[in-house]
Amino acid sequence: AMAAAIPNELEPPAEFPFPFEPYEIQKDFMYHLYQTLEKGKIGIFESPTGTGKSLSLICGSLKWLMDHNKREKERIDAILSEEKKIDGKKESSDTLDWLSEYEQTKALKDEAYKLKQAAERKR
Repeated sequence: AMAAAIPNELEPPAEFPFPFEPYEIQKDFMYHLYQTLEKGKIGIFESPTGTGKSLSLICGSLKWLMDHNKREKERIDAILSEEKKIDGKKESSDTLDWLSEYEQTKALKDEAYKLKQAAERKR
């Protein structure tokens, strides 16, 4: 339930932050760059001289990075929120099966630890 609201894969946005109205070739470049970054692939992009490759690369990759960081923060917040709910249930109810409670808590803490480690490596 917690991960349902947080997308597993980001879709390229309809609009990218750009200092002026981008040309169609620039929009296409940023769209495909965004998809490549999201899928963790390697991309080879080419475009004629003077078509704004550098600006498209900067704007497209920074948009993906901002969206990616927002999604990772939402995931961490959701996991920490679930941990708090489980911790709260421990105090308020003795009727929970302690073994399944332990497994849920461990899984959430392991996931939170992995996400925190990944965030630390990116800094």
